[in-house]
Amino acid sequence: MRETLVITGGSGFLGSYLCEKFSKEYFVISIDLIHNSKRLNKNIKRITCDITNEKDVIKKLSFLKKIKKIHLINNAAIDSVPLSTPKLKNRNSSMMRQFKVSLEGPRILINVLSENMCKNKFGSIINIGSDLSVIAPNQEIYVGVYKNFTKSLDYSVIKHALVGLTKYYASLLAKFNVKVNMVSPAPILNKQKKKLVLNIKRQIPMGKLTEKNDVFNLIYFLISQKSNFITGQNILIDGGRTII
Repeated sequence: MRETLVITGGSGFLGSYLCEKFSKEYFVISIDLIHNSKRLNKNIKRITCDITNEKDVIKKLSFLKKIKKIHLINNAAIDSVPLSTPKLKNRNSSMMRQFKVSLEGPRILINVLSENMCKNKFGSIINIGSDLSVIAPNQEIYVGVYKNFTKSLDYSVIKHALVGLTKYYASLLAKFNVKVNMVSPAPILNKQKKKLVLNIKRQIPMGKLTEKNDVFNLIYFLISQKSNFITGQNILIDGGRTII
């Protein structure tokens, strides 16, 4: 029987890619508030669910209690969209919305699904972070690309906090043979403006952006039995960006 892989933000840019790639070997459950219209293969099940609502998560995922081998990828997040806004303007509402999706959501999913993982002493949890989980945004890369744009405080602060959440649950669940790790890519290639891509490449020793498959390959390793003694780690996929 195939192992089950739950992916939040499953209809997004990275999430939809991960769902398709993992469905070749796993039964995938894609969770999102709104699903795209693309037809999925039979190994992907879509569930409309608000991951920030614990009652909704418990109700929608109650059927997973019967499944012995489950993994979780906390991929859902809200990025700061480049807009022409005054510098350093950060709204409390934006921060709280990101907090709920990127921190409260993973906490709820982990609490709900880890009960089954601990019972069966099996499972891997992957939190999707960012290179901004260990560094501050370099605002210079946006100069000449977006007028008056500054990467918001929200995103970087929350990704830093996700490191703490990862370590906390890694320690808590280790005795049950449940691994908890974080994967933190540099900006992923996604039809960005050419000047922005060029500016980012200058910050990366390997001279290119992260690709979706780079993220998939690392997650694939971390949920496999080949990484049985790796937990509590924040692994960067950044071409060396954070080492200089």
